[in-house]
Amino acid sequence: MAELHGFEFNPDAVTDRPGKTLLPVGEYVVEITDSDFKDTKNGLGKYINFEFTVLDGEYVGRKFYENLNVVNKNDKTVEIANRALKDILRATNTLGKPFKNTAMLHNIPMKVRATMGKRSDNGEDENRFRFFAVNESVPSDASATPATAARAVPAASDNGPKKKPWEK
Repeated sequence: MAELHGFEFNPDAVTDRPGKTLLPVGEYVVEITDSDFKDTKNGLGKYINFEFTVLDGEYVGRKFYENLNVVNKNDKTVEIANRALKDILRATNTLGKPFKNTAMLHNIPMKVRATMGKRSDNGEDENRFRFFAVNESVPSDASATPATAARAVPAASDNGPKKKPWEK
């Protein structure tokens, strides 16, 4: 136990740490802004840690993270990670190019569909992400709910706002 002499804490005067709150279910235009290749906690595997930044809409500037366990003794874990990585490569138009450095995926706009799920280890809510090219329409699937109504970037009209750099 530690006695906190002379220290007073007012949690109402402190903002929440970034990245600790979940994104609402919906679609976002994002880009990878940082990445790393790390050892798993037990040291027996490796994962790619991606930092994504929302580029448009109400949550512009918001960051979220996705870990892909690409080296793991559990084949199912690796399969899930490889599918997500393939989706990211397709979304960034880098599928088919040699993939030896995650920096090649940085700063390329893509769409993401955020849904909600439960963590298998503790049952807490977590975001789950699917990745699509910005010019690709996001298909509905069995995991989609009415709450996943499209929050896609609206197309610009001749009289409307200018198109974003990722819109063609």
